[in-house]
Amino acid sequence: MMEYLFEALLQDLFAFALSIFGDGFESLFGRFAREKNERNIALNLFSSVVLGVVLGVLSLLIVPMHIIQAVSIPGISLFLAPLLVGGTMYMWGRYRRGRGLPVSTLATFWGGALFAFSSALVRFLFLRLF
Repeated sequence: MMEYLFEALLQDLFAFALSIFGDGFESLFGRFAREKNERNIALNLFSSVVLGVVLGVLSLLIVPMHIIQAVSIPGISLFLAPLLVGGTMYMWGRYRRGRGLPVSTLATFWGGALFAFSSALVRFLFLRLF
């Protein structure tokens, strides 16, 4: 069980770092970091999924194996990562909103959870199939 929490924590830290650095990349990747108050929330959430898939593939290029080797419940990261990352991103969004800073869709619970789920799903499917 600790292995799953460790893997989810790594994904959580990665998403948090992405959010911090993503604020500087908003001008480059406007579709992925639109402000929450814009009208097209579905497109913004879809952008979180696309970003998760892209970074899931990139993470496979860097670490093309299971991060945690001992797996007693395959796929647990598909459940834990979205909860942990979504919660952390929600707190990050609250922090930024409280300071009067713009909040991207990625800095919401659903944006972070969809990002983490899509990233974990890409890794899970690739490592299961290949």
